[in-house]
Amino acid sequence: MTPQDAAGLIAELYRGLLGREPDQAGLTGHAARLVGGASLAEVIKVFLNSQEFRGRMGGHAMHAVEYDPPLKVAIDAPPATMARLWAHIGANWATLGDTDPYWSVLSNPEFRLENQPSTATLDRFYESGKGDLARIDAWLARNQRSLSPGMVVAEYGIGLGRLTRWLAPRCAELRGFDISPPHLARARTWLDRHGIFNVVERLVRQPEDLEAMAGIDFFVSFIVLQHNPPPVISHILDCAFRSLNPGGLALFQVPTYAREYAFSVEAYLAAPPAGIEMHVLPQAHIFRIARQHGLVPLEIEQDFLTGDWGVSHTFLFQKTRGKG
Repeated sequence: MTPQDAAGLIAELYRGLLGREPDQAGLTGHAARLVGGASLAEVIKVFLNSQEFRGRMGGHAMHAVEYDPPLKVAIDAPPATMARLWAHIGANWATLGDTDPYWSVLSNPEFRLENQPSTATLDRFYESGKGDLARIDAWLARNQRSLSPGMVVAEYGIGLGRLTRWLAPRCAELRGFDISPPHLARARTWLDRHGIFNVVERLVRQPEDLEAMAGIDFFVSFIVLQHNPPPVISHILDCAFRSLNPGGLALFQVPTYAREYAFSVEAYLAAPPAGIEMHVLPQAHIFRIARQHGLVPLEIEQDFLTGDWGVSHTFLFQKTRGKG
């Protein structure tokens, strides 16, 4: 590539990604990298991960993955291994539910138990669930769908009932699944206090516990699936998709790519991490499960629910045929 061609490409990147004319130092430096043998993809990544571009994106990094390699992610595991994965995640979240329940749901220091959150602080915690409900309504409305009073809803990862408190009055029955007994106990106390009695809590201790989803009209899960190993995420989605009634909807968020992320079942179980984990399920696998159960995508958008950690997407699927 000639220096003149390289300078022209770099100038267009400045205009298209940063919205300005290039400064001389930046233009010269990036052009020299191209002339020296760097690929255009490598230079684009520098722009996308720059502080200036992140500022234009509201402080978030826009992860471009079109030039990145496939992830090495193990997804299948035999029943005995799956049981070990579920047991580990269950123990982790039960501990978090005992020691720092509010912070484990929304990682804001003001919600840590050691900071003795006030009643007003906890009210703000639960009020934030209204934002998630508004998000559900907006996603459905964009696709000419809506919640209806006769729906049976499954919420995976109800935690302390932050969203459940607002979602349950909009449906006939809400089945609230969670892996942590302390979280479920606090959720039940909060829901009772507000007269919400159409929620059936479901403690998940093994894959078979998800069979209680059968016959649902709407599945929802935000900022939860990411804390499970890929084989567990896959099983949850497989069960949710299979459990949907014809015409049923699934709205959920999950990370789909993270640079340098890899998952080996053997390595993971050899040294299980403690505390809150972050995991990925590649999009190709999500689409594969959806096809198996007769679901079609209505809308897919990149979100920033994982901050700058990897690439996260929110998916809206609808079931078009009978149960899988």
